[in-house]
Amino acid sequence: MPIRQALGQISGNLGPSFLRDRNPRKLGPKPKAIADQIYTLQAARKRTKICYSTKTKIARLMIKEHHKILIRNEYSRAILRYRVPTNKEIRIHFGGPQRPIPPNTIQSWQDYEKMILSIGHNARRLETTFLCHWLELKNELLEMFKRERAKGKAIRRSWFLRKVKEIWIQ
Repeated sequence: MPIRQALGQISGNLGPSFLRDRNPRKLGPKPKAIADQIYTLQAARKRTKICYSTKTKIARLMIKEHHKILIRNEYSRAILRYRVPTNKEIRIHFGGPQRPIPPNTIQSWQDYEKMILSIGHNARRLETTFLCHWLELKNELLEMFKRERAKGKAIRRSWFLRKVKEIWIQ
């Protein structure tokens, strides 16, 4: 058997061979300057839209009217008086500390309280009403509609959109 020769002095900083990189990482391309980069517009953030039913709105408005918060003396704990909850307290109570109801939302409910009460309890929104500003256009479209229905044709929303554009161009 051949005799092994001494390797010489070994550095203590090397560590075990499995810790050393066998293939050193290759660096990718260097980043470009901002002026050289191609700009692409990012999509706008989508916010969740929460729709409250009329029943929910009425419950939020009723707490302002009927609920009272107790104010006690700090030392004797005797009841001093009752007060109406603030909008901020209502927002946090119903929406939670993480997602309180926006202040403008509660304020608009208070402004339109009579209208909210006049709507049915389970309604989600007001029915949209359209005001016609071009009476001639409306009358002509109505006549075309009556003629087509007299022929027995089914009329869809797209038919109205097409015909309005045709009349408008003329």
